[in-house]
Amino acid sequence: MNKTELYKSSGMDSFFEGGSFVLEISNSNIKTESDIFNLLDTICTNEKLNPLNENWNKLSYEDCKELLLNTLNFDLAFTICESMTRDKAIYFLNHILSFINKDECRCFTNSYGNPWKSAQYSFNSITESTFDMAIVFLDSNKLVFTYKTGED
Repeated sequence: MNKTELYKSSGMDSFFEGGSFVLEISNSNIKTESDIFNLLDTICTNEKLNPLNENWNKLSYEDCKELLLNTLNFDLAFTICESMTRDKAIYFLNHILSFINKDECRCFTNSYGNPWKSAQYSFNSITESTFDMAIVFLDSNKLVFTYKTGED
């Protein structure tokens, strides 16, 4: 899998701790959700993150896009505090999504619920941080993996 790093090259590292990258996955066997979970666990292991096995949450493209926008825009621990301006968050969101064909996209996160919409929120941690949010978009050729960490 060919990897393109986005986090530092795009300047996201100036705003939050975490990572963002694109992987070429056109030769990967990802026919079923189980195949996707296995791929995500391999990626987590390679990135020194905690694999989640079957504990990824599948979301619609629009829900995952909104979750990523809020994740970029706001702090994870203090959800009303901005990490960056809305315009900058939209810029990074559009950059991240430019690698994916939204018409054939599947989306996953470690989050259950959206902390910017509801108090009913939990997550399966992929890091040792107090808070983290991982958001994955994949189509038949590419996978974009973005995660953010936070402390209270």
